[in-house]
Amino acid sequence: MIAGILKTSVDKTCHVSTQTIYSWIYKERFGADLTKFLLFGKHQYKKSAAKQTNSDKKRVEDMPDCARNRKRLGDFEGDTIIGAKQKGALITLIDRKSFYIFADVLENKMAETFSGPIRNLFADLDADRLKTLLFDNGSEMSMWRSIQEMLQIPVFFTHPGRPWEKPLIENAT
Repeated sequence: MIAGILKTSVDKTCHVSTQTIYSWIYKERFGADLTKFLLFGKHQYKKSAAKQTNSDKKRVEDMPDCARNRKRLGDFEGDTIIGAKQKGALITLIDRKSFYIFADVLENKMAETFSGPIRNLFADLDADRLKTLLFDNGSEMSMWRSIQEMLQIPVFFTHPGRPWEKPLIENAT
């Protein structure tokens, strides 16, 4: 590990972190290319293939105007609530117009067990009353195509890191 100690003009010792030394070398502050002497090179990170394949997800802006503006019944926002110490989970769905909340217990936060409770929640609801679903990008939503086929409605997603795009469910739970 590189440990840097610099002497100042008044003989005080200053400690410099490894990260600072590496950044100085990359910016060539020492006047020469010293990168060939480093133990660890600068890494180029690439996005994983799984994240690149989700380009076919429909986003919030693709929703019909009447769904986005809360003009009709049957447009739902969904989210999961994880219990303390990651034990137990709940799925919650709220109608964007009437604020009616559906909730059911999940066995776990796995994608395979996510569609069953959704089917149970909407079993008593007429198929023509269910219009759209809006979820975040959690791992439990990864099998969203099966939910879309099962309910015969479009499923939409918020942008990553933007939970405020589904404010009702975020503030209700």
